[in-house]
Amino acid sequence: MVRYPERERRSLGDLEDMRIRAADGTEMPFAAVADFTLGRGYSDITRVDRQRVVTVRADEDRDIVSAEAVGWSILTASILGLIALAGVVVNSSQVLVDYADRQRRMRADAYTAAYRSAVVRFRPIVITSATTFAGLMPLMLNTNPATVFVVPMAISLAWGVVFATVITLFLVPCCYLILEDFLPSGALVQNLY
Repeated sequence: MVRYPERERRSLGDLEDMRIRAADGTEMPFAAVADFTLGRGYSDITRVDRQRVVTVRADEDRDIVSAEAVGWSILTASILGLIALAGVVVNSSQVLVDYADRQRRMRADAYTAAYRSAVVRFRPIVITSATTFAGLMPLMLNTNPATVFVVPMAISLAWGVVFATVITLFLVPCCYLILEDFLPSGALVQNLY
């Protein structure tokens, strides 16, 4: 750590007099390279491996980098979120197909059964997905260093639920009808009884 002697860093006036050395060796006043505002200091000291750590926040300069370009890579926690997501998708799809199967038992054709199941299960699936996403939002936006390891899992699970909702409501009924086309005539209905 490089810093001025203690007598030259006792007041805010010393900050205004501070000189910053550029890469070419020239010195310029601190105010020429940075802006500062007065604020409250941290009330506690956070340490990681017995070293002090502090969270630094900044505004982005979109000419240099965007928030979309920074970000979260796939970690082990992300994979755990995807595994949890698989359970959510299977459950939603199973409920949808079960309703279609019950419609087939009542002698509805495959198209009507798939259509009715998507219509009837639309609201429960969307509400479940929306509440799951909303429940994970605080965790996704969490900046606490103690829980940062679960943020990738929350991100993959929350956005996966949003994507899976579309798949469940549109792709699963389509696959149900495709299966009907590939099976011999009436085989799907016979397997249900």
